[in-house]
Amino acid sequence: MADKEKAAAGGDAEEAAATKESKIAPKPDGFESPYNFTKLLNDHLGKPREGEGAIRPQTVYAMVRSQPKLKDGTPFPVEQNTDGHYMVNVAAGIAWYDQRQKDRAEAKAAKAAKASEGDKEAAAEG
Repeated sequence: MADKEKAAAGGDAEEAAATKESKIAPKPDGFESPYNFTKLLNDHLGKPREGEGAIRPQTVYAMVRSQPKLKDGTPFPVEQNTDGHYMVNVAAGIAWYDQRQKDRAEAKAAKAAKASEGDKEAAAEG
């Protein structure tokens, strides 16, 4: 009798797992969950997947929720699957992040150039 109960319990667990899997719609090719996109982005950038220096999943989820835009107005490439889960277009997401880093570097360089011009003008006056 105990064997039948164990088999029944195992069968219920397998059935429950199959039911859970069927609730999540399959993602189209080239799309990943924000969590998996984080891992791929870290690999692309040559950073560790976890720990110090890695981009954290919270950062990607924040981009999913806030939909930041680049200087040219391009939004972060995220879509909702038919089941309501978010998915990120991997190729477009990596390209978007690379462009974001370039935009930030340009803005930082422009700010530094403007600050150095202000220092030169102050030295010339004084």
